[in-house]
Amino acid sequence: VGSAKLKTSGGKSHGLNSDGSGSSIVVTDSASVETSGEEANGLAAWDGATITVGSTTVGITGPYGAGLFTSGLGSSITVKGSATIQASATSNDGLAALDGGSITVNGGTVTASGADGYGVYMVSPTSDGNTSTIRLTGVAVESVKGQGAVLEGGTTTLTLAKGSSLKGAGGSYAILAQDHQCEIHDGALHRATVAATGSTINGNIA
Repeated sequence: VGSAKLKTSGGKSHGLNSDGSGSSIVVTDSASVETSGEEANGLAAWDGATITVGSTTVGITGPYGAGLFTSGLGSSITVKGSATIQASATSNDGLAALDGGSITVNGGTVTASGADGYGVYMVSPTSDGNTSTIRLTGVAVESVKGQGAVLEGGTTTLTLAKGSSLKGAGGSYAILAQDHQCEIHDGALHRATVAATGSTINGNIA
């Protein structure tokens, strides 16, 4: 597909949705997505599926969704160019990588402005050993009312490269690693890796 423009309103009505190993969606130019339903993600890849777009603009206004969402080993979303993601409802996350999913974004902004929303949310269960990964290059991430990034369980890797920034709300953490597999030992995250090269992290890390 050269370009795509999508608007959804129902519960769990994702904008671009790729599900299952071997499934893929490729948008060579821009993908513009708006969702307003509960648990509706802008772009979602599940259980080994992939999505690749040239650039994207995502706005989600329904609760409990994410701008870019991956779940399951081998699931990936790649934005080759710039992304503009606005997640404005309660418990909306800008980027979410779960259970071995991965997200790559090259440029743009990610903003979570709703209550209990995170700029980045990552989870890997301790039982399967899969690593959830997010790599951001030149991306500004901000949570207006919550943590900038939350990393939970198992093994997670968040990479901030070439001028990326990460900011949490006042009184919140820029990065929060929690649960027994994401602890801080002597100032270093244990099994939760954050690599920041030429980037800015505004706020505390815990």
